[in-house]
Amino acid sequence: MAKLKQLAHGLEVPLEADSVDAPIVQYGGGMTAIHFTTDNGRWGRVTFEGLDSLKVSRGEYEPFPAAPGEEDSFHWVTTISNSAWLRERYEYEKRYYGKSYNFGGNVDEMLTGFSHYVFSFHDQFVEVLASGIWFESSDTML
Repeated sequence: MAKLKQLAHGLEVPLEADSVDAPIVQYGGGMTAIHFTTDNGRWGRVTFEGLDSLKVSRGEYEPFPAAPGEEDSFHWVTTISNSAWLRERYEYEKRYYGKSYNFGGNVDEMLTGFSHYVFSFHDQFVEVLASGIWFESSDTML
């Protein structure tokens, strides 16, 4: 079986991250979030619905190639089609939790209701597997 190529698809979001500042990633304490300065000097925050996994990596080049037709446009938030990481997490959850996934839920929802998001900052990427994302902004850090 041929392995499908992972591709980045631009996602229009209501905030634009500053192109130079690094994010502040918060994990634990009842909330997982990405805090960042916006292009207009305010603070932004991304929180997650149905968070499964989080990765933070260094690098100045996009970790996935752009989907056809999107090679010349930049989006600081993308979703990844044919995500190997999402498939790996699904296989893990199915193998070890099966029908007890999320206390009686359907593990197959990971394949239909979750996305692999990539948030691109200056020389850093934050990748998240979640069922949804929420954006907020404020004059002070949220």
